[in-house]
Amino acid sequence: MHGLQDEHAVAGDRRRVEPHGVPQDRAGLERDGLGARDGPCGGRVLGHCHGLASRWRLGYSETRISSRLQVASGEAPPMPRPPALSPRRTPRQDRSRHTVERILDAATRVLSERGYDGASTNRIARAAGISNGSLYQYFPNKDAIVITVIDRFADHLADRLGAQIESTMNDSWQEAGRALLDVQMRLFEEHADLLRVIVEQIPRLGPFDKLAALQRRLTDLVRVYLLVNRDAFRDDLDVDAALWILAETVGTLSIRYVLDRPPIPRERMIDELAELVIRYIRG
Repeated sequence: MHGLQDEHAVAGDRRRVEPHGVPQDRAGLERDGLGARDGPCGGRVLGHCHGLASRWRLGYSETRISSRLQVASGEAPPMPRPPALSPRRTPRQDRSRHTVERILDAATRVLSERGYDGASTNRIARAAGISNGSLYQYFPNKDAIVITVIDRFADHLADRLGAQIESTMNDSWQEAGRALLDVQMRLFEEHADLLRVIVEQIPRLGPFDKLAALQRRLTDLVRVYLLVNRDAFRDDLDVDAALWILAETVGTLSIRYVLDRPPIPRERMIDELAELVIRYIRG
């Protein structure tokens, strides 16, 4: 999902531990008793990686839950959006939640079919089968709807990518990496029209907290794969620099491939991306 929003993490003390419990260097892993290697995560590190995958999904869910609790309790989230870009209220009853889901489903369809400029609140309300008044009970304007649609899309990406990461923990790092590239590309292709809207609107409406949370957790996972397989890579590989370069390169190329539709077969594109990554980190 990188490439949609820039991550501006500055590398500090390489021995510190990230907020999600991921040691930043090989020595840190060894000090924690995670140094054995015989696979993508290797020996005792395998258990650490499985735990990280579970925390990856749990942590993202906690981000969602925390945000919702803050709204329900009246507490201000860490980076509150202006009222004009936020839902008017959080639905409490099943009927209200169902109405909001109908609005978001309709908005996703209209945005995909007509783009941002053609997705008026009138069209969204008609597609949802509700009145304009009912729509405005939950959302003050189109931008608030679009932002909530993008948040929901980030939730979907997190669920699918998290499941993929867990399913490939026993594979080699090359196989696991290619499989993750494949799933990310499929997700982008499934939602190509919505992806175009997101790319176009992020400069105006962003940053988006959920996309940023998703990017941080993907970065955590890639960091672990790089650190525990460090001996397989070139000696001068700077893990922090590699993380940023890989994330931005792969993310941007994946998005451009889906949106620009170059005359490259899909499997060939995945193979070329995987080879690009392997050659870069191996030297």
